[in-house]
Amino acid sequence: MVPVILMFAVFYFLVMRPMKKQEEERKQRLSELKRGDKVVLSGGILGRVSKVEDDIVLIEVADKVKLRVLKKEVSDFQDTALAKAKEESEAGAGGGGLLASLFGGGGGASSGGDKDSKDSKKA
Repeated sequence: MVPVILMFAVFYFLVMRPMKKQEEERKQRLSELKRGDKVVLSGGILGRVSKVEDDIVLIEVADKVKLRVLKKEVSDFQDTALAKAKEESEAGAGGGGLLASLFGGGGGASSGGDKDSKDSKKA
């Protein structure tokens, strides 16, 4: 019985609590959304906030191109999202991470993949 309770406690402190904190921070950022903020939508679209209504945000993605999206689809501000992406790409360039080190760092198609693609072009 004690091991089950211990496992639940570890799971709570390592998984649930940080996720709850991140969600609270995200809700705070969404409530502070205002006109002119540069944001990233959940699909990776970059744009600038033109208008904020209750649950809908008007995002300008290009000149005279505006999207109406739900406020919950705004994932982050551009500055922080780009900084996170840069950190992740720099960390990933160091060798591929834990799985790559465990499984030989390869990952990808076998050398026979080029032969198959040439054969399919002939057909």
